[in-house]
Amino acid sequence: MIDHSYIITFFATCFILPLGVIFFCYGKLLRKLKKVSHGRLATARKPERQVTRMVVMMIVAFMVGWTPYAAFSILVTACPTIHIDPRMAAIPAFFSKTAAVYNPVIYVFMNKQVTES
Repeated sequence: MIDHSYIITFFATCFILPLGVIFFCYGKLLRKLKKVSHGRLATARKPERQVTRMVVMMIVAFMVGWTPYAAFSILVTACPTIHIDPRMAAIPAFFSKTAAVYNPVIYVFMNKQVTES
C-alpha cells in the first residue's frame, strides 16, 4: 500500500502538477502575446507564430519525456501482478531523465536571438 501511495504522489507531483503549471504559464504567455500583437500587420505577427510553435514543441517534449514513465507507473500500480522485463521498464525511465534536456535544446534551435549571436 505504501508503494501505491508513493507512485500516486509521484504521478501527481511530477507529471500532473508540472503539466498544469506548463499549460497555465504558457497559456498566459500566449494570451499576453496575442493581446500585444493584436491589430498588427501579418508580417508583425511572425514572432507570435514562432513563440507559439516553440511553446507547442516544449509541451510536446514534456509529454514525450514524461508520459511513458507516468503511464508505466500507473500500469504497475493498477496491475501489481503484471510481469515486465526490466529492460523494457528502463525505457520510460530513460525518457523521463532526458526530459530535462529538451527545453534548452528547443529554445536554442527555435530562438533566432540565440542562433544569430
